[in-house]
Amino acid sequence: MAAEVEDIDVCRKMMGNFGKWQLKAMLMIFLCKIPTSWFMAVIIFTAPAPGPGDYWCRPPEAVNLSSETNDWIKISNPWIDPYLNEKGHYDVCHVYKNVYENATNFMDYENGIWKMKRDLPDRGNETIPCEHFEFKSYYHSLVARFSLVCSRTIMLALSQSFHILGLLIGGIVAYYLVRVISPRYIMLTGMIMQIICGNATGMVKTYELHVIFRCLTASTCALMYTSGSAI
Repeated sequence: MAAEVEDIDVCRKMMGNFGKWQLKAMLMIFLCKIPTSWFMAVIIFTAPAPGPGDYWCRPPEAVNLSSETNDWIKISNPWIDPYLNEKGHYDVCHVYKNVYENATNFMDYENGIWKMKRDLPDRGNETIPCEHFEFKSYYHSLVARFSLVCSRTIMLALSQSFHILGLLIGGIVAYYLVRVISPRYIMLTGMIMQIICGNATGMVKTYELHVIFRCLTASTCALMYTSGSAI
């Protein structure tokens, strides 16, 4: 009988059995997946949808409201009647054009507070989209910082799209870099750049910079786990 061929794993023979070095390398690679998942899901926590009454259309400068906004909402925003299971509410995305352009004709300044006049003139039916919004002081999120409500709500999805774009770019770049540079150096570079870009994403004041740094942060995530898979 022919001798049985010994089943030998060449890689295991060269690197040795599973030990401390393999465990450390495996844990390091697995840890790279955590920030990647976090940056993907972070929009859920940093940009929760505002509830009714959390924001309203900013009144013109002639009517300087501090805290009393109920009267302004009642006279400036169209009322939407209940439909099916939805409750009736004010459409804060639109304002009556006549009210917005002639706000002092609809409100009186009494005892340091702007109040709705008892005898209101005709508001008309023409409405215009609201361009500037104000939010409750307790509502802190990307939505409030960049006014991502009404027609700008789609920009939240655009922010996620830039994150996916960054993963694509980072994955392609890392695929070619690991051929000429040690994967360990690529992973270390990705870690450092992720800290820098990740913090910058939360500190920028404009939406344009926000999506740029989200894209860069996602690229650094791709550098980390692509080089980790090569290790």
